[in-house]
Amino acid sequence: MIPILSNKHPDQPSVFLPANLLREARAPRLAALDLAYLQADETNAQARKELIAEEKQRLRDITLDPRIEAVQTIAELRVIELPA
Repeated sequence: MIPILSNKHPDQPSVFLPANLLREARAPRLAALDLAYLQADETNAQARKELIAEEKQRLRDITLDPRIEAVQTIAELRVIELPA
């Protein structure tokens, strides 16, 4: 499990880590895509492999959205429209 709160020092309040929440949410999808990629590789389906690789990269890039750094709550994270 990826922590969504960080508390590096006991005297400091915990900090919400929205990127980690997104990473945790995308993990099952990335795992499924890994399996699909291996299956496509076994059948030499190059076009399918390329589509899967593009989708995996899109999922990885979600955490790079600069708006995520400003988010303080899960509710604020939900209103950000990320690419489908």
